[in-house]
Amino acid sequence: MTAPVPRPSPSALTAHLAAALAAAAAAQGVTPATLAMRAAGDARLARRLAAGGTCRLTTWWRATCWLADHWPEGAAWPDGVPRPGRVVR
Repeated sequence: MTAPVPRPSPSALTAHLAAALAAAAAAQGVTPATLAMRAAGDARLARRLAAGGTCRLTTWWRATCWLADHWPEGAAWPDGVPRPGRVVR
């Protein structure tokens, strides 16, 4: 019998996304709002997450996968933030 896989809390997921948006934005020289628009179609997402807000799980997944697929060359993925594998569409 295997132990259940611990699930991160919603606040941890949104904190991870906020950190990834900020790191990618800094590496590309754009604002987190610009990347949030590209990743999730919502420019206000980055500001909402930075203020401690949340988002829907589908928004988090879409944005996180987009960032993983479009991560800046040579930039380090943020420490402590799980990176999804390549998404096959």
